[in-house]
Amino acid sequence: MSGVANEGVVTFQPLGDERTRITLEMTYLPETFAEEAADSFGAVKLQTKENLSKFKKLLEARGTESGAWRGTVSPHH
Repeated sequence: MSGVANEGVVTFQPLGDERTRITLEMTYLPETFAEEAADSFGAVKLQTKENLSKFKKLLEARGTESGAWRGTVSPHH
């Protein structure tokens, strides 16, 4: 991968048959002055919120499950 060093966890919590809470916890390390400045003005948080909103709209527009993979992801140690 390229870009800013980052890591995080996404959790999906069922809230009923048709509702799910998605939580994103993310840490990253800005590398340049411009990245640090953008972070200090909340640009990263704003972009993340916008991306999550787009993801929500994508899922809701689908209307049904995709039938895609239903496994789990485990970290490699």
